[in-house]
Parts: sequence; structure tokens; C-alpha cells
Amino acid sequence: MKVKRVKNIDLKKIVKQSQSIQAQVGFFGSAKYEDGTQVAYVASIQEFGNIQKNIPPRPFMRPAKDNNIAQWKNIFAKATTNAIKNNNSIKGAFDIIALTAEGDIKKAIKAVTKPALKTATVEARLRGKK
Repeated sequence: MKVKRVKNIDLKKIVKQSQSIQAQVGFFGSAKYEDGTQVAYVASIQEFGNIQKNIPPRPFMRPAKDNNIAQWKNIFAKATTNAIKNNNSIKGAFDIIALTAEGDIKKAIKAVTKPALKTATVEARLRGKK
């Protein structure tokens, strides 16, 4: 990768700033369904399955990461470069990558069709929507 020198850039400030910023994507402990069940708990069962309850894995998070990590790195690199060139906070770059990853994870969730849900599960979901 070619390195360009840019005048009036305080790299120490940028590095220090980036150490206090995070981009988080996923299902957080505070998110709960109406019955109090944590969304993260249900997501983990879908991702890895549950042998005791005879629920097969339907991974979405790991495939989303595996299929998009190179693209995410490029997007983040461009966003941070633009922030530095324009003397802006790099927090925006973290926000961009988090929103991009969120969208890709949502697409991955919708793409999971196998193994198919049991008829009883589909019927229970339909009852719950009425």
C-alpha cells in the first residue's frame, strides 16, 4: 500500500482518539422480547443451535463476518482516510462500519433458510402474530 504524507496531521491525537472509540454490532444484553427473554440468548441459539432442545444451528453472524470482512476493512480504511484528510473526528468511520456490518448481518439473517423450521414453530409464530 502506498503511503502519502499529509501536512498538519497530528497522528498522536488521532491514535489517542481512536483508542476510546468502539464500533459494536450484535445483540446486546439490554435488548429483550416482551416476555423478558434476551434477544442475545435467542440469537446465540440460532447461531450455534441447542442440542438439548433439538434446535439445529442456523448461523448468520459468522457467515456475515466471513463473507464481508474484506469489504468492511476497505470501507473502514476509506472512511478513516477521509476523516483524517478533512481533519474530522474518526468516530464517523466507526459509525459507518458499524452500520454497514449491521446491514450485512440483517441480510445474512434473512438468507438463512436451512434447515427449515419445524411446522410447529411456524404455526406458533403465526399464532403469535395474530
